[in-house]
Amino acid sequence: MEEFEALKQRADGVGAVKYSAAKSCNTGATHSSVESMAILLDMAHERFADAVNKECGLMKEVMQLIDLAPMSIGRVVLSRRYLLGQSITELAEELDISISYAHRARNKAMKELAAILEKQTAA
Repeated sequence: MEEFEALKQRADGVGAVKYSAAKSCNTGATHSSVESMAILLDMAHERFADAVNKECGLMKEVMQLIDLAPMSIGRVVLSRRYLLGQSITELAEELDISISYAHRARNKAMKELAAILEKQTAA
């Protein structure tokens, strides 16, 4: 979460630089200020790309964990909740199940995953 806030602050800073540079461009600023803006924007883009790559890596790990779960409604609930970002209410409605059943299915799948991971760790 701290990384997200830091990226947001950097993005806000880049936005301010962008505005300032655009204003400078309209008033006939030197080439170096536009060049500086381009460098800052490139830096911001690189940091954003790094954050996206990190997020993709985390999502891949979550997918691999969910793939360990036995095929069940619980696995579907885990996928929709943690990969698609659906709320329990949303996924229960789409799957035509009760919210309490969705919670129970998620909890059961989580326990099954915990047991599988414990076995893998012990081996």
